Amino acid sequence: MSKATEIPQGPVLPKANGLYVSFMRTLREQRPASFLLVFLSILVALKGNQYLFFNFETSPAVLLMPTGIGLAAIYLGGYRLWVPIACAWLLSLITSPSNPAPLFIAAATIAHPLQAVIGGYVLHRFNFLGTLGRTRCAIVLIMVALFLPVVAPTITTGVQLLTNSLSAPLWTTWSRA
Repeated sequence: MSKATEIPQGPVLPKANGLYVSFMRTLREQRPASFLLVFLSILVALKGNQYLFFNFETSPAVLLMPTGIGLAAIYLGGYRLWVPIACAWLLSLITSPSNPAPLFIAAATIAHPLQAVIGGYVLHRFNFLGTLGRTRCAIVLIMVALFLPVVAPTITTGVQLLTNSLSAPLWTTWSRA
């Protein structure tokens, strides 16, 4: 049998430099204390937002601390902290009283850590020092604060639009996400 006609046996696993190996390395590099600190702080903030939303009928976007906590975690602790951010969002959405659709849960679980990673990258790329002592640092932080919060709502609202599950008009849903 020639190589062109051979049928692969069993599942094809990623190569040593593949995404799977990179993901497993990220999991092994987690420090339990930082993982728990980030996970619990984001989860508590998310559950607090859910409480405010369902009991006082206010928009959670008014007080969305998990976005800032995630950005600070990525900036201070490194990109590996996307894992506890994703886990906190996943647990919060799975236990939400609104019972969101599985596709929405998946989109939000990906979008919010991605938003924090993008923000951390931009802060590092533009040499943000963690202080506002330089005008450049203040401008970088203001730009990140203005443009970063559109990442996750755009992804989650886009998924709702594609699945025809918007609960309100597009602009209203996007601005509340």
